[in-house]
Amino acid sequence: MQGASRAAATAPQVPPRDRARISRDVLSGEIQVITNAMVEGRSLNYILRIVVETIYTGVGFDHAIFALREPKRAAMAGRFGLGEGLDTLVDRFNFALEFVPELFHIVLKKNIDVFVTDSGDSKIVSRIPDWYREGFSAGAFLLFPIIVRDIPFGMINADADRANSISIHEDEIKLLSTLRNRAVLAVRQSI
Repeated sequence: MQGASRAAATAPQVPPRDRARISRDVLSGEIQVITNAMVEGRSLNYILRIVVETIYTGVGFDHAIFALREPKRAAMAGRFGLGEGLDTLVDRFNFALEFVPELFHIVLKKNIDVFVTDSGDSKIVSRIPDWYREGFSAGAFLLFPIIVRDIPFGMINADADRANSISIHEDEIKLLSTLRNRAVLAVRQSI
């Protein structure tokens, strides 16, 4: 998995217009793969891994992590993902579910998708929790909640080390939301 990050770093730069086309093509193709996997009765874990991998590779994030709600601890905890230094980051992605007015809790409570292009922006910095700011070098990040029957089941976090290094077009946001919605549907089918 680390090799994929290094390979991407040494690959020739793709012009932004071509990168967007490639991203849309990857995202659209993987949505169909996920749909087929659901019809075939593939495991929830398999489908969630495809969703996370698609967000990671389809958009070009440096890391992507899937976190799962742990009811006994009343916490959201990282489970798996992609990117360099992943083992440490998955362990660091861990927060209590007791509501405090910060971004991650707001995303879960309101079931909203959030894309932060610059985590140092004065409008957002006070909403980013200390555990994330201190544990991750995310200059930009995306949060997708996975809410089933009004209860947080999980969350997908994808980040880029540099602020403003990821641009997501409106049609890509729709495709990414469709990916997340497939994950929600897969969870509903599994319970």
